[in-house]
Amino acid sequence: MGQESDEGLEAFVRKSPLFNGIPDEFYSDIAKGIRGLSVPRGTTIFQQDDPARRFFIVVEGWVKVFRTTAAGEEAVIGIFTRGQSFAEIAALARDNYPAYAEAVTDVRLAEIPIDRIVSSISRNPQVALVMLASVSRHVRRLVDEIEQMKGLSGIQRVAEFLIAQSPVASGACTVRLPYEKVLIASKLGMKAESLSRVFQRLRKYGVHIKRDMAVINEVRALHDVIDQERLTASSE
Repeated sequence: MGQESDEGLEAFVRKSPLFNGIPDEFYSDIAKGIRGLSVPRGTTIFQQDDPARRFFIVVEGWVKVFRTTAAGEEAVIGIFTRGQSFAEIAALARDNYPAYAEAVTDVRLAEIPIDRIVSSISRNPQVALVMLASVSRHVRRLVDEIEQMKGLSGIQRVAEFLIAQSPVASGACTVRLPYEKVLIASKLGMKAESLSRVFQRLRKYGVHIKRDMAVINEVRALHDVIDQERLTASSE
């Protein structure tokens, strides 16, 4: 991993949910410890059980956080992209990382050491309250996402995923899948073979997968898929 300077990095981190409620005088001290990192694809950012002395915010790219099962398989906990933080709970608890983190693509990160935050908290408990509220909202969002995903069929999950990647609200577009299909399946709570079957089903709606690209004839057709599945489920 390579360290890099970025004049806009402190301002970028300042806008993140973790820090946007902290008074300027305390954030300025925290900001002195922020580093920009360039992480090549496939690089391990931290390992499970390493001491959590820092956490990260994604500036560009994608990061996966995962655990390994007794059988040696990966269980993906989360996939994070621009503006999203990860490992903050372990770092704030001054615990060990409960999982591995790996760069899925070439990644730029903001690395935030926990010691400066602890120092700021010791001088002003308001810092802790702001960060606690932010972490609580983050956990709640994750719970909401899981609950929402459980209520969707496989084709609805994939349609929503493609809509989220699309640069337009309607019309045709070509979308580069942001990471490997096996990770997309894991993020959507599916098996890889189930994802392949859904991609096959989406062909009749004008969606064609070509390697790491999704060619979409009409984005609104994906919304129609979601609505049709919802109507079918409600009539059963």
